[in-house]
Amino acid sequence: MVPGRKLRTFYLESSAALKLFQKELESAALISFISESSSEIRLISSQLTRLEVVGKLARFAEDPLRASRFFANIQLLPVSNSVLEDAVISMQFGLKSLDAIHHATIRSNSADLDAVICYDNRLKEAIQKLGIEVMSPGD
Repeated sequence: MVPGRKLRTFYLESSAALKLFQKELESAALISFISESSSEIRLISSQLTRLEVVGKLARFAEDPLRASRFFANIQLLPVSNSVLEDAVISMQFGLKSLDAIHHATIRSNSADLDAVICYDNRLKEAIQKLGIEVMSPGD
């Protein structure tokens, strides 16, 4: 990082986080982007992302421990009652429950975010309507 330069804060959504642990089409590009930018960005996510990713890996008998270690090293935003209440508003964008929770979390933290890393098309569109940059390396 260049001295005096502020770290850019990126919200890592579940569809993106999963690509770090399961080989998908965009996985290499995402891993490369995060590795090459690690001195310039700060990743944050939601407790929901951790639940979705670690749970999915465990369900498919993959190694959830690696994902647990990853999430232990980034800031996880809580799924508070106010986020759940705001998620109802987010559902007006046509989002399903879990995506609405991500959207509400992103919306409530938008002042601190420089971008969101996401691959879910419906959620990307809803985030862009908030005026927040959405990145999908390799997409």
